[in-house]
Amino acid sequence: MRDKEYFFRELVKEVWTKDCYGFVNQWKPIRTPRFIVDAGANMGVFTILAASLYPECKIFSFEPLGDIFEVLKENVIDDDVDILCYNKALIGDSEPIGIAFSRNAGGNTCIYDNNKSYRGKDRFDQEWTPQQIDSLSLNELFEEQQIDFIDFLKMDVEGSEYEILFHAEKMGLFPRIHTLSMEIHGKPSKSRIAPEYDRLISMLQSNYKNFVQKDNMVFCSSPLEAKTSQGEKK
Repeated sequence: MRDKEYFFRELVKEVWTKDCYGFVNQWKPIRTPRFIVDAGANMGVFTILAASLYPECKIFSFEPLGDIFEVLKENVIDDDVDILCYNKALIGDSEPIGIAFSRNAGGNTCIYDNNKSYRGKDRFDQEWTPQQIDSLSLNELFEEQQIDFIDFLKMDVEGSEYEILFHAEKMGLFPRIHTLSMEIHGKPSKSRIAPEYDRLISMLQSNYKNFVQKDNMVFCSSPLEAKTSQGEKK
């Protein structure tokens, strides 16, 4: 319990105090926000911040691990705010088949059967546990919730951002995501090759007017074919 309390306090510092996602000081909404997505919600620190600033917005929070999901639900319960918590992973085209657990409560990673994936089972060089994981693709979220466009998509999904964003490109979803802020994993180094990394960065730069990267944090806003709240391109 102490570990979870300590980790929660550390998340508060990063998300609230340091504003690591640029949600408070960098984001400029183009309307009164209606839809915010928190992918990799963990204990709900970002969801709580979003709800406090935009209580009339509908917030979708995704956390696939059951024990952390229970903490998320307890932390974000508020009858005055429309928060929908999913005990699911937000995904792209591939289904997750297991979890690589981390000593850090925020570092658990979904593993995929597709070895073209950054987190494909044969490419991942650490131990992982086969496990059934409920999931929902980004496109399914748009359809099920009748979302015109997502005002702010926050992601900290430990490598699954490749799955989600390559899926977004394939399905033509970038014009419907006004602002995207995330931690990006897999930066190439002398000991690690991640061919997807440069492709992902180039893809985001070509789809958004504003692209800012600082270390492993990426902030994108104003898609080049943005849609208005009436669904028309502009």
